[in-house]
Amino acid sequence: MYPLPPLPFQLDHVAILLKLNVFEWERMLALGRIHGLAGRWHAQLEARGTLTQLIEPVRNHLWSEHLRAQERVRMARWEADRIDHALRDQDYPVVLLKGAAYILAELPPGTARMLSDVDILVPQERLAEAETALKEYGWRSQPHSSYDERYYREWMHELPPLVHTTRGAVVDLHHNILPRTSRLCPDAATLISASLPLPGSRLRILAPADMVLHSIVHGFYGGEFANCWRDVLDVHELISHFAAQIPDFWPTFEARTTAFHFERPTYYALQAAHTLFGTAVPPAIMAALSAAAPIWPLRALMNWAIRKTLLPALPPNFLERCALRGLYLRSHWVKMPPGMLTRHLWTKYQTRGRSAPSAA
Repeated sequence: MYPLPPLPFQLDHVAILLKLNVFEWERMLALGRIHGLAGRWHAQLEARGTLTQLIEPVRNHLWSEHLRAQERVRMARWEADRIDHALRDQDYPVVLLKGAAYILAELPPGTARMLSDVDILVPQERLAEAETALKEYGWRSQPHSSYDERYYREWMHELPPLVHTTRGAVVDLHHNILPRTSRLCPDAATLISASLPLPGSRLRILAPADMVLHSIVHGFYGGEFANCWRDVLDVHELISHFAAQIPDFWPTFEARTTAFHFERPTYYALQAAHTLFGTAVPPAIMAALSAAAPIWPLRALMNWAIRKTLLPALPPNFLERCALRGLYLRSHWVKMPPGMLTRHLWTKYQTRGRSAPSAA
């Protein structure tokens, strides 16, 4: 195993690529693919005029990743268009979430985005109508056990993934951004009512502050930290973009964070973004969020675990596996009350090894 040199994130996390030897590139490319970031590097280095400093085999890999990412972006735009077409006669708002929203809104995190599915949000009371309309245009649920169907439809914030019968494209149909059983499950109607239209489409995107908060809770509350590098970078790029474009972004963001009681995951996310990428956060906001941080041992442990999952070895070493496992267990702990979680984990343990896909 060849460890990577420390990455000077606050200076420039792309410039370090020029300093890697061929063995370090082997790991960096693997990590870049895991986190969905390798497709960015060819264009970034080419724009700086430094691409030719890399050896030819590395340039070839970066070009291949660039092409793959561009194809994923094209597919995401097409699938969003098909969803728009399938739901064109519906009279309720349809909100694009996460990667597809970044791509269609041409936001920095959408650059060369390696998307595996398209996420949309509709009002909970219109969920059945949206599912029926999508099925009429070729999307279908995959086989699930009766328990998994109940898990999704009664407790989660989304239905089982819908897969298109000919294109294989996946749509995740949401009615909220966090599970119903989560302690921080917000009022989705508030998010939807504040959403903004996409030009030339009936689809919408979350308002800027809400989009950042969704990225935060997806990665730092219910997430499993499998893509920690990209999760932190998403938060950094969204905040940097909106803070530069919107004069009242920070007051609005602080108010929304308080209204949704998202202070603790926001503290973790902004702490990581500032530490790793130098994200500019007003001191007053960071001080206010610090009041929601856990007590010192837990706070230090969480910050350590997040750093360990950022650029793990391949395969992860013992401490990195501990960090990943701990954050994975935490992601389940916050999804549902202890009694429900215990029953859920016991049920999944009993059914492990069966052919039906797992919901969790």
